[in-house]
Amino acid sequence: MIADAAALPVAYVWNEDSHFLRKDIGTVPNIVDRGTGWGYQLEAEARYDFTPNWSAGGGVRFWHAEAGRGNTDFVHSQTKVELNDFTSERFGVFGDVTYRFAIF
Repeated sequence: MIADAAALPVAYVWNEDSHFLRKDIGTVPNIVDRGTGWGYQLEAEARYDFTPNWSAGGGVRFWHAEAGRGNTDFVHSQTKVELNDFTSERFGVFGDVTYRFAIF
């Protein structure tokens, strides 16, 4: 079993929000978010060595990034407001097969 954690001391967000059917809020992109923040990644993997060179594993990965310092720009009305919170989270499973060319 292998576990891993990583810190993201700086994370950037740039989001262009486009409402194509809302003609009253102008051309696309209608709303643009920009900001900075932080995040982290957690990972766990189970690995099995078939031979000294071949192994296979599978695991899970969780990614979290958030931005709280920045602006939301309503492009058509030329209005900027403070970005309160923008969070992105991802969770997934993965598998891999590894061949090692040399044993150290």
